[in-house]
Amino acid sequence: MKDGPAKLLESSRYRKQFAGLREPAQVIVKVAIQTILMEQGMALATGNWLKYIGDGVWEFRVGKSAKAVYSKGGFPFNARMPDFLLLIRVFCAFEDNVIVLLGCYDKQRFSGGKRQASAIVSAKNELLTFREGF
Repeated sequence: MKDGPAKLLESSRYRKQFAGLREPAQVIVKVAIQTILMEQGMALATGNWLKYIGDGVWEFRVGKSAKAVYSKGGFPFNARMPDFLLLIRVFCAFEDNVIVLLGCYDKQRFSGGKRQASAIVSAKNELLTFREGF
C-alpha cells in the first residue's frame, strides 16, 4: 500500500463476527488479511478479491479455497496443509494508510440474500460510527 505497509484496525463488530467463524476459516482469514489485503490493498480491486459495495465500504473476498488463499498470499501449498472450500466476505474501508475491518460474513454457511444484505448495512453503519470517532 501507499507509504509502506498498512495499519489494521478491527471494529468490535468485526471481532465478534470473526469469533463466530469456524476455527479453520479464522486461520485462513487471518492469513488472507495479513498476506494479501495488507500487502496489496486497493490494487486487489482490479481482480476478484476486492469489490466496492458503496458508501466507502469494500468487500474483501476470501475464498474459494484455503489453497487459493495460500497461493495468492505467496505460500507454497503442500499436502499437510488442510484444503477446504470457503467463501468469507470481510467488509473493510481504507482510511489513509489504515485498513478498518468492519465486519465479516460466511457466505458459504449462510448463502446470500437478506442475511448478506443485513451484514452489508451493518458494515456501512460501522464505518459511520468509526468516522464519528475521529
